[in-house]
Amino acid sequence: MTLKETAIALGVTVRTVQRYTQAGRLAVRQEPGKTRPTPVYDAAAVHAFKAELARTPYARQPVRPVLDTDTLTLRLDADTLEMLARTGASRGLSAGQYARELLLAALENPVDAQLARLRSDLASATYAILAYGGKVTPEEAERWVSENLEQQRLEQSRLEPARAADKE
Repeated sequence: MTLKETAIALGVTVRTVQRYTQAGRLAVRQEPGKTRPTPVYDAAAVHAFKAELARTPYARQPVRPVLDTDTLTLRLDADTLEMLARTGASRGLSAGQYARELLLAALENPVDAQLARLRSDLASATYAILAYGGKVTPEEAERWVSENLEQQRLEQSRLEPARAADKE
């Protein structure tokens, strides 16, 4: 086995394999290469060494399960936080609860999340055009965007049962 293959087999870096070799924990033989000798490791010895490593108290422990007490912290700008608070309040949720629902929905169905992001980008662009273009006040622009996007969301949710039936 080459140095790289040995590192992959042991689940360590190439440098760690070199350290094991220098410490005499892993046997190596040098074979002629194009310009310099190449280290070659015996596959059986590598697998035996891997089993030895697994028995040491320093062996990697399995990743601990996520607990209810675990938290995720996000740094959000003031505008995003205000938007989460406003939208969450319209649904009877705090900004944090609404952000959690958005995150879980995105993880459960990435395609819907992608569509939601596109819809959000469209809403932002439409708001900017209306409000900063001087055609309407910012409040009117926000109301128009939220009413029209809510209508699109409702239409999409009506189509979803039909799509699910078509897939079956």
